[in-house]
Amino acid sequence: NLNINPTTEGAELSWDHGKCIESYRIIACKLDGHDQICEENEGIKADSHKATHTIHGLEPCTDYKLHIYPTTADTQLNTQTISFKTASPAAKSPQFSGKFNQETNKLDIDWSSVQCAAGYKIQQETIENGEPTLIWKSENYQKLSVSLDSPEPCVKYSYTVST
Repeated sequence: NLNINPTTEGAELSWDHGKCIESYRIIACKLDGHDQICEENEGIKADSHKATHTIHGLEPCTDYKLHIYPTTADTQLNTQTISFKTASPAAKSPQFSGKFNQETNKLDIDWSSVQCAAGYKIQQETIENGEPTLIWKSENYQKLSVSLDSPEPCVKYSYTVST
């Protein structure tokens, strides 16, 4: 009976504790390409019928595999693998800048990356009517710039970049 409360940098765990279990070994692993990167905690003791532990030092918005190995005397028991994802931090808007490129007749916009962003979108609105219009969207979180067709001349525009 495992409860996992993901945080942005780890997880709070609680589970039912068996009387014969002396301690627990907890391993949280993420897959990074072909490598497996793990955080390991050994010798976790339980004082009552419920065992609790907080894992620290994990990355936000990341999938992990969790292994909790109960130990009795000198024996480590097998366990099942449980998956969880760490929480996302509060959303932030990226810092951005835009510049009209006279050579290409395009508006070049670039922005800073935002932690845990799944993608970005750009909205354009005219200063006069204030109605925002989605003019560009990407689900590629690594794309941090775009060149857009030149807007209509003699009209003032406002741009917003968001996640």
